[in-house]
Amino acid sequence: MLRAFEAGADDFLLRNAGYLELQARLRALLCRAAGQPEREPLHIGALTVDPAAHAASLHGKRLELHRLEYELLLYLARKPNRVFRKHELLIAGEHWIINVRGVGYRLS
Repeated sequence: MLRAFEAGADDFLLRNAGYLELQARLRALLCRAAGQPEREPLHIGALTVDPAAHAASLHGKRLELHRLEYELLLYLARKPNRVFRKHELLIAGEHWIINVRGVGYRLS
């Protein structure tokens, strides 16, 4: 492992590592690659998402969101004009987004 880091590796995963460890390391790597997340509130029309307060509001009224709902909203609010493909949302949502055939997507 030491040789891998000395050779310039950012991270190292042992062969017998579990799936959850792999997933956590990939998430950490993606966060490092993206840099520090924005801490300023995001304003999209009447919607405000505040990463520092971990809160969202619509027309000034606080939205009561579950953790995963908030994370999805924040993910979409960071790039409001971008259309995300299903597999991108599934990766971001850790498989908590369900396809409703012929209609669209919903949170599980």
